[in-house]
Amino acid sequence: MSEILGLGINTWRLYENGEVPTVANARLMQLISDPQNFIKHISEFGTCSQREIDKIRKNINEQQQKTSEAHFFESLFHVSPPNRFSGYSSFSKTKAGQLILLFAKELSPYKTAMNKLLFYTDFLHFKNTGRSITGLKYVAIDFGPVPDHYGSLYEMLTEENTISINGIITDYGFTERFYPGRKVVDLAAFDESEMKDIREITSYLGGKSTKEIVEQSHAEEAWMENQLDKSRISYLSAFSLKAI
Repeated sequence: MSEILGLGINTWRLYENGEVPTVANARLMQLISDPQNFIKHISEFGTCSQREIDKIRKNINEQQQKTSEAHFFESLFHVSPPNRFSGYSSFSKTKAGQLILLFAKELSPYKTAMNKLLFYTDFLHFKNTGRSITGLKYVAIDFGPVPDHYGSLYEMLTEENTISINGIITDYGFTERFYPGRKVVDLAAFDESEMKDIREITSYLGGKSTKEIVEQSHAEEAWMENQLDKSRISYLSAFSLKAI
């Protein structure tokens, strides 16, 4: 960096250790903090080889792509302020990811069952505490309640190696099953009341088939009142849950 900016090595070292830059140098560093300005700077002033410039440009493009994907993901799930469709909780990527990983590790559920496990866990916790665990929104589709944009959620967790999803052929056709990825379940993500409700759902629904769980969810007012329009489900429906 000292070579790229035309600063002495000792000067840059002082900045790294907390020394306040001069006004001119501070403006220069602020200018090149923009990725495109940085590329322009190293391209025009010849401090890097073309190979180095290409490598830097590639790294910048990859980082910007990740940032763009993260912003897109947050825009799908973020609710501001939290309301009855989010269980009056802000969306927590950490809790959603850890809950899905926990179910994948302990139950290896099919995708349809995973959607219902999340629904019942969040709605049970709302019923008991007045707030959801994950802050996820849910919608009513033909196969029952599911997290809104669940495809994007599962894809993101798969890319991060939190979970692994394997496609298989069953008697009912092609389906997908969840398994844990390379990450370890971190139960510290949940408080005591959340773990209590997670364990209750794991125990109660863990031994049921996907078909049984779907049929159970179809008996819920939360699904019946919204399935025709495939609309979002209010967490206030938690107080009329029949399965738990």
